[in-house]
Amino acid sequence: MRPSGWSDASVFGDRARYLPLEHPPVLLVSNVSTLDARLYRCRVDYHKSNSRQAWVRLSTIVPPTRIEVVARMTPVELGQNNDVVCRVSGGTPLARVVWLQDGQTVDSNSTAGEG
Repeated sequence: MRPSGWSDASVFGDRARYLPLEHPPVLLVSNVSTLDARLYRCRVDYHKSNSRQAWVRLSTIVPPTRIEVVARMTPVELGQNNDVVCRVSGGTPLARVVWLQDGQTVDSNSTAGEG
């Protein structure tokens, strides 16, 4: 017997498709938005055994809408990381700014050459 899939049309409309022949089976949701981020219940019913259910939290990630690097003082000399401020607007979850120098994380309170 071939598996069938169903989802509540009031939740995802026609954006959800169940792909039972994938390994593991997949629920594919297209055009996801931040409004879709919440807790969902997935229930699987079997013909000859008990149903199973699982709770799944869908999280959405939206990149920032604007990233600016602003100099507090000009001109900024190479290696003077304390004279530059980075501002990030928008995005979900809120962005975390990390400065790197030669592939290593730079403490925002340090100056170039300290170590």
